[in-house]
Amino acid sequence: MATLRTMLRAEIGQTLNTAAATSGDPTLNQFLASEELWLASSLDWPFLDDRWNVTAGPSSRYLNMPTQTIRFWGQRQLLPLVADSDKADLDDLLLVYTVAAELATRLEQKDANVKQAKAGERMRQLRGVYPNRDEKLILGKNLTFQPGLRRVVPLVIVK
Repeated sequence: MATLRTMLRAEIGQTLNTAAATSGDPTLNQFLASEELWLASSLDWPFLDDRWNVTAGPSSRYLNMPTQTIRFWGQRQLLPLVADSDKADLDDLLLVYTVAAELATRLEQKDANVKQAKAGERMRQLRGVYPNRDEKLILGKNLTFQPGLRRVVPLVIVK
């Protein structure tokens, strides 16, 4: 987090003198952590893919059959991005450029569009190397949904 914050200060033109700049650290930290969470939840990042199994006991509330293993596939939770020693899961430049573009726009800085272009270009660089996922998601009897049309439904399994 400390390195991200320093990079962000440089990008938005704040002083790099930590003695003078620490009063705004919590705000910058929150911007960076929130942006990482938003980007991670908005896009599919293959390196965050996770698979896990849950064993459901016999005659549980939803399964009237012997012990079954239910397999889940999804995105793992992000590592915390709070302490100065914490590391971001997503690309550091992507986070810094995106937050810098947002802050420059808020502050009506003349170079806000340049920062937005940098953030967009970094996103294109990163996303360009990932495969497009266009496989179909099948739920139940012959119901086929395209991934962009699916609805995320929370599921809780209690042992």
